[in-house]
Amino acid sequence: MNVRGQRAGFAKPAHSILVAGLLLFGCGEPAAFPSRAQVGAMPEAFSRHPVSSAADAAAYVDGYARTLGLKGVRAVRALGFDSSYWVYVAEEAAGHAAFSLEVRADGEITMRRFPTMDPEMMWNQKYGHQARPDLSQIDEGLTLAKAANVAREALPKDTEVGFGKGSAYYGYFLFPLCEGGRLVGEAAVNTANGEVVWKRLSEPPRTTWAAPDAAASRCD
Repeated sequence: MNVRGQRAGFAKPAHSILVAGLLLFGCGEPAAFPSRAQVGAMPEAFSRHPVSSAADAAAYVDGYARTLGLKGVRAVRALGFDSSYWVYVAEEAAGHAAFSLEVRADGEITMRRFPTMDPEMMWNQKYGHQARPDLSQIDEGLTLAKAANVAREALPKDTEVGFGKGSAYYGYFLFPLCEGGRLVGEAAVNTANGEVVWKRLSEPPRTTWAAPDAAASRCD
């Protein structure tokens, strides 16, 4: 799948550069970053095993979150493809989207790289690689409605897709791209600088799972 999209061309926030530099050169303070900054790593205490369905992947991620010591989060949706599953996780109390993971059939877990690696790894200011130790510093300058308009403007005019209901993560909004009620891609908008990345799926999900209190489809 080739990345197809548009970047707004804004400068990367200075805080992101500073944090990345401190961590890279060992000058950061590890104690300031709790277990939420470890999402995507495979701790030794986690019991890895093969995953065979979207529902299984969701339960697997719930166990993974508990191993990391993350409280109050749960899988709310999962999509199954040929050899991997995408699992979307939310915070239970507020219903706020938290992060999404890719679970391979062999049980390996990584941060999701769709539509690119940016949203989950670099833009997620609570659970990503540049998670802020002080949550009051999370930069969210865009509203969901404004982000949707930004995304629509960024996509080529000949891209005939609709936008499903967007989800607010900590640092970006994620929008499903839909055709005929089916998920055909995703677009993400950085809430700090308006940067947009998007991509079409190379194939539709083969299997899906949703929590009982979640909508049946993101394209409804």
